[in-house]
Amino acid sequence: MRISDRNWMQVERLLAGEDRAVLPLGCTEQHAWLSLATDSILAERVAVEAAELVLRLASRLGLEALLLDAEQVLLDAGSRQADLWGANYYPGRGREDCIEFTSLINIRPAAGNRGMELRDEALRARVREITFALVGEGEPL
Repeated sequence: MRISDRNWMQVERLLAGEDRAVLPLGCTEQHAWLSLATDSILAERVAVEAAELVLRLASRLGLEALLLDAEQVLLDAGSRQADLWGANYYPGRGREDCIEFTSLINIRPAAGNRGMELRDEALRARVREITFALVGEGEPL
């Protein structure tokens, strides 16, 4: 959801089923002959491009369980909620410690995952595979 494309009633309706959002913010300040909203424009552009990258990668690879916090973007693009899992990636920690398998999106008692940590070893292996292929293997930036 791009909040700039919605009115307050649409945002309220969308947030009724989702308690997380990415709200890109930027300063309002002078930039010579550029718009006072330059920072806000750039912040939104970065957020949109990141979401679009996630969608392109997921589509190209046939993967739904990416590690980025773009759940709503993926759902809007046709992904199934059951296919989305979360984790955190930490560059510079090395291959064994670069992925933390915790995220609020992982709390799914009906799927046998009662807490934030992703417990299923097969899913963890798939998350590792996707992360190593698309993001990195824990090497420093």
